[in-house]
Amino acid sequence: MAEQAPITLEVYLGSVTGPSYGVWWDGEGLLYESFEPGYRSRQQLLLSPSQAQWRRFWRTMDQLGVWQWAERYQPRERFEPAGVIRDGMHWSLTLAEADRQVESCGDSAGPDPGDLDEGPVFERFCEAISRLLGGRAFA
Repeated sequence: MAEQAPITLEVYLGSVTGPSYGVWWDGEGLLYESFEPGYRSRQQLLLSPSQAQWRRFWRTMDQLGVWQWAERYQPRERFEPAGVIRDGMHWSLTLAEADRQVESCGDSAGPDPGDLDEGPVFERFCEAISRLLGGRAFA
């Protein structure tokens, strides 16, 4: 299990109608961006997680089985009345450390069965990102 910064870490979560977040490792620190609905009012911070934060992050990634996540998750079929367009949540993850890597993404769906907002695995993933960001919002 890694106890240091990743080789690659890029995470995005958001939708047009809700807040959106982005995090990526630039080789020296984590760049965190947050946007209000409609991608307005961008906030940007450069953060330096501690070794303890990285250890907990990697431990959580292992517990969640992130290394085995599918390349893409799609929502289940559902009945929608004609003319109704669902605005879904899009997310993407690119993560690499030592000899492991994963690229995964989804539209209103993730590694849990059912809807994205009802999944305990994805919720724990977002909480792990938030802890790595010192408790800042990421969901």
